[in-house]
Amino acid sequence: MDQKIHLLYCRMAVFRILIGNYLEEGEAHPRMLEVEVLLAELEMTLADISEVFMSCDTKEERTNATMNEDTVD
Repeated sequence: MDQKIHLLYCRMAVFRILIGNYLEEGEAHPRMLEVEVLLAELEMTLADISEVFMSCDTKEERTNATMNEDTVD
């Protein structure tokens, strides 16, 4: 039997929790306003964003990779 799983798209409130877990500077990052605008326009799940964070080795890579992923989608 097929079952559908409904995944919620990531919004800013949840993204703040993710950056707290993966980036130490959190909301102080200069690109947070850009992220807020992009998240309102894009449909990315928590899994999509977490995958980007986990694939990076450094804090700066995580930030830049997430922003690049958002703009590509």
